[in-house]
Amino acid sequence: MEGGDLELGNLWGFANALQLTVTILLGLIILRACRTWHLQGSRSIPSKGSFGWPIIGETVGVISCNSSYPFDSWLADHTKRFGTMFKSHLFMKPSIILMKPDELKYFFDDPDKGLDSGAPWALKQIFGAKSVLAMNGNEHTKMHKLLADSLMIPELRKKLPEMDRLMLQSISKWGGNTVEVLDALQDMLLKFMTLNFFGIPWEDKLGAQIVSLLFPALLGITSIPVYFPGTTFYKAVQARRQLNALLMPIIGALRSSETTEILKYAKLERFPYQNLLEHEAETDAVRKKKEESGDTAFSISDLKELKYTTQVYHEVLRITNITPGASRTATKDLTFNGYVMPKGWRLLAVLSPLHKDPEHFPEPSKFDPDRFLMPPNPKTYLPFGRGNRTCVGRDITKLLVVSTLYHICSRFTWKIVSEDKGMYYFPVVRLAGKYELAFSPRS
Repeated sequence: MEGGDLELGNLWGFANALQLTVTILLGLIILRACRTWHLQGSRSIPSKGSFGWPIIGETVGVISCNSSYPFDSWLADHTKRFGTMFKSHLFMKPSIILMKPDELKYFFDDPDKGLDSGAPWALKQIFGAKSVLAMNGNEHTKMHKLLADSLMIPELRKKLPEMDRLMLQSISKWGGNTVEVLDALQDMLLKFMTLNFFGIPWEDKLGAQIVSLLFPALLGITSIPVYFPGTTFYKAVQARRQLNALLMPIIGALRSSETTEILKYAKLERFPYQNLLEHEAETDAVRKKKEESGDTAFSISDLKELKYTTQVYHEVLRITNITPGASRTATKDLTFNGYVMPKGWRLLAVLSPLHKDPEHFPEPSKFDPDRFLMPPNPKTYLPFGRGNRTCVGRDITKLLVVSTLYHICSRFTWKIVSEDKGMYYFPVVRLAGKYELAFSPRS
């Protein structure tokens, strides 16, 4: 009996010790969080801003932005209260928001100032620590150059005939049909990617599997990293694992082949086509010229002829860029405009306020491609960022979008079938529902 009491007493003592340890650890975590929440004054951190809730900060408010409360409204509310440079707590880190030209110049231009990639932890888990988005220093410089060289105009010129063939093959079926445009363009882009970057044709079934997994993975990159069934992050990690299972055997085979190329994703935007209909003379003139020459395939030189189409491309990126901005993490205490940005804090450069500043773009809410009659100012128009982390897909994006618009506008008329169901804004700008157009062949 006494032995049993002694054993019970030992267990009770162990439980008390465990409880005390957990309490102390929780206390330290909360104390650290509170210190972060109130850190200001002597270090001259921007005093205005809101850290929101402990731990999660204002993250939920940002990632839940939609058409009824877009990200621009969230920014406008905070700017009105705190000014154009303010602090917040987003994606598990204290953050400083930057949006004015001088702030963005500081953010993008000097690669040695003490900023690393700032990639969220969730992104590293899904895309990998060796993703170019997560790399830093010389490793990033080498990989960025390798990717950029493979996706610039000289290399794209070689791939364009096959890309054009795929494009025409895809859209030739649209006449007389109602098409879910986003799905159709994604399918077309996937075929281009697989044939031109992997070098081999894939069965449609495998391609459909890839598409179905890419978007759940993408949606997880700025999610709250809680790995629990049903969460966005959990679904993203599962999608990444399934993608690995599909892709690794193919990549392994290609690595032993002399025809291996680098896989790189490009992006297509949703465009307000009505403006192009009103300027169809441009696409008609280019098409007529090409038919008379006997060479109807799209070429790099056609980009110079399609001036208004290119203006539409720039205006869409100004109004609705596919990403809200870019992030970096301070690797040491940094000083800017009298403020100290502490080591470990995240700097977020948001581009929408710059692109919608009436000082640079009069009547910014108006869709007006003619504002790009002259080349855009690189100081006030930054859809692909700037500096050593400029998006490597900028050339291929322009080529894909302008050539696709050319082929569609020169062959079809259309009308909108589905009602507008709005937009989501994180982690990328995307439609909330299907977007269907009824196409008719042009006479």
